[in-house]
Amino acid sequence: MKRMKKILTGLLTLAMTLSMMTMTAFAAEPSEKMPTIKTGETGTVTIHKYTKGTAEGTTGTGKVETSLPTGAEPLKGAGFTLYKVVNEAGMEAYYNANPTSLPAVDTYVNSDGTIKSEYASGATAQVITDNNGTATFSNLELGFYVVIETTVPDAVTTPMNFSEVYNALQLNTLDGQENPVDVPYSNKFYEVQKYISATDHMADAWLVGINSNLFKSLSKEQQDAINKAGEEVQKWNVDFMEKEDEKALQTLLDNGMEYNELSAENREKFVEVSKSCYGKFKELINDDELFDKTAEFCGKSE
Repeated sequence: MKRMKKILTGLLTLAMTLSMMTMTAFAAEPSEKMPTIKTGETGTVTIHKYTKGTAEGTTGTGKVETSLPTGAEPLKGAGFTLYKVVNEAGMEAYYNANPTSLPAVDTYVNSDGTIKSEYASGATAQVITDNNGTATFSNLELGFYVVIETTVPDAVTTPMNFSEVYNALQLNTLDGQENPVDVPYSNKFYEVQKYISATDHMADAWLVGINSNLFKSLSKEQQDAINKAGEEVQKWNVDFMEKEDEKALQTLLDNGMEYNELSAENREKFVEVSKSCYGKFKELINDDELFDKTAEFCGKSE
């Protein structure tokens, strides 16, 4: 308990310190002169984008950070747009009013993270982060700008032991996981995930197998019986899994998850993107005839 009190005291002290820093940064004493706004000059904004790594970062202060979360890596392909929401005259009026805090972000941004329509005309050209994870905006006119990430980079996959996935989702180390619907159901991922999307991007093949030499040693009557049973169990399994999936999905929904189902048009976009991987898959399978027949059977041939 004593340790908890110390932690809480530390958090409260930090909060007070940050509040005092904010007040100091944006409010001058009555005897002090407000900063001079130099009109006609331009400036530069550089954004650094990183993958999260294995630990949380700290709240930004506007200063250059010299340390990053453990395992953080520069992320290429994230697009950012700056929106000029206050011009020089607005800035001068703002500072002349002796402000004690920054303007609220929701003054300019909708609840879904997009810029409000009345400020959309102040957009700069989008800049994409490079190999170093940086996006730089140069020759910016004086004003207040809102930064919005307007393009999501390619997905970053993270190999992880399955036993660690629940905690990783809970801590936001992972944004999501890909599995059949029974997996988030049986592992109670609905406690740490909000959305589930039906993409139908993969079909599992469950096979009924027997040693070929053993099968050949059986009588024709025995072979026919096994083949018939195999056909029957395939149909039974399809029907059984469909009911189980419906049960699992309903449980996820009952526990607060939101369900998204792709339209035929958007599913086709997934198909087209996946075709870029065909060459790699062929290389791994090392049997072009098998691959082509499988793709044709699934209606996904090139």
